Amino acid sequence: MKRSDPTHCRAEALLDRVAQLLDEQLMTRQIDEPIDRARDEFERVGDGYSHRRFIEATARFVQHVYGKALPCARRLTPLQARNEAVGLLTRGYEGTYAGGYHGAVLDASDPSGPGIELVLAGIAETIKAQQRQMYVRWVQVRHVDSADWPTKCAMASILLERCGESLPPELRDCPPEQLAEDVFELLSLHVATSSQFRPVLSGSIGQ
Repeated sequence: MKRSDPTHCRAEALLDRVAQLLDEQLMTRQIDEPIDRARDEFERVGDGYSHRRFIEATARFVQHVYGKALPCARRLTPLQARNEAVGLLTRGYEGTYAGGYHGAVLDASDPSGPGIELVLAGIAETIKAQQRQMYVRWVQVRHVDSADWPTKCAMASILLERCGESLPPELRDCPPEQLAEDVFELLSLHVATSSQFRPVLSGSIGQ
């Protein structure tokens, strides 16, 4: 396929756009920093532990972050916030002594540690991870999964040509058609592991 071919040009443009959208600095600005600001603005919980305070603080924190820091603000009722906080802790909390909700309770009630503040920081990190996952999925669906088959094959061919040396050996000799449905995974691998990926990719556009 010639570089001037419309399908090849479309594939190059899509790859460059996806690489830009997956840029770590961009995701930090758009996802992490608003959540960090909301965490810093949240009213300090103070010393002392009780399970009631733990439940109330985590629920209010989730209410605050969801209302202030997400791309689409969510206004949670107290009950919704409580359920969401429990879910976030259960699924994503990695504690000092244990994970999940039980680990969060142990950390919050530990008199020698930061207490509930540590748990709130953990919730913030879980929300970041969740939002990043949703964002990356949106990028994939919007810009890669929606492409037609010839464009996906062209995208795979471009990746093999320009970044083949950094691919696992078992993938280097694969025909583009075999990798067409794995384009996003290949591109994500390069974005995550090679700081030189974007210049290598975008620098070739227009050649």
